[in-house]
Order: sequence, then C-alpha cells, then structure tokens
Amino acid sequence: MPLLLTMSILLIIGFLSIAGSFAQRKKLLTDALQVSNGKIRELLYQPLQELLLGFAFTFAGFYFASRIFGGKQALLLAFAIAAGIVAMTSWGSCSRFRQAAEALSLPQAQKQRLFRLQKISSLGIFCVLLGLLAGLASLCGFGQ
Repeated sequence: MPLLLTMSILLIIGFLSIAGSFAQRKKLLTDALQVSNGKIRELLYQPLQELLLGFAFTFAGFYFASRIFGGKQALLLAFAIAAGIVAMTSWGSCSRFRQAAEALSLPQAQKQRLFRLQKISSLGIFCVLLGLLAGLASLCGFGQ
C-alpha cells in the first residue's frame, strides 16, 4: 500500500510539473521569438521526448538487469539499477535542455527563466519515471 501511495504522489507531481512548465515555456518562447518556427516546437516537446526515452531506458535496464543477475537479491539490484538510470535520464535531460536553449538568441533574463522551467520539467520527468518504477515494484510484490 505505501508503494501505491508513493506512486500516485510521484505521478501527480511529475505530470503537473511537466504540464505547468509546458504552458509557461510556450508563452515565454512565443513572446521572445515572435515567430512560430520549428525550434520553438522542438523546445516545447523535448520534455515529452525525454520522458519517452527515459521510460524505454529505465525499463530496458530493469529487464536486462533482472535477467543478467541471479540469486535472491536480483530484483532489488534490478530496481537499484533502474533507479540509477532514472536519475541519469533526468540529469541528462536537464543538460540537453540547457544546450538546446543556448542555441537561441534570447536575452539573459528570459534565458534564466527558461532554464528554471526546464529544470522543473526535468524534475517532473524524474518523478514520473520514479513513480512508474514504484508501481512496478508494487506489482512485483515489494512493500506488502
């Protein structure tokens, strides 16, 4: 039961932070650049792409770690590896967001605001992936 509650809280926080930062980021980019081009679209949907990549990498890492390692603690080790992949995914998405935003010619104040919104998106990605991992742990029988 505690894992399901943790999963619910993490998923709610994650999706709210991704959705909330999406609307603010869209307003910031359209006001700053005054044109609707492909770069704005790329920056807007990049968190969703990072979430899909993180989902694929996390659960692929879990699957292969659970198959490679044997013994009593194989599932715990697989969950630890998957949690590490979640942390690396969110950290990598934050640096990729920063690199993509550096290519834009924005004033420094708007760039700082965009970086803050991108950090919120990275935190949302971390929470969503960790919540999904908590759901998987609950399905595997942990926390009962």
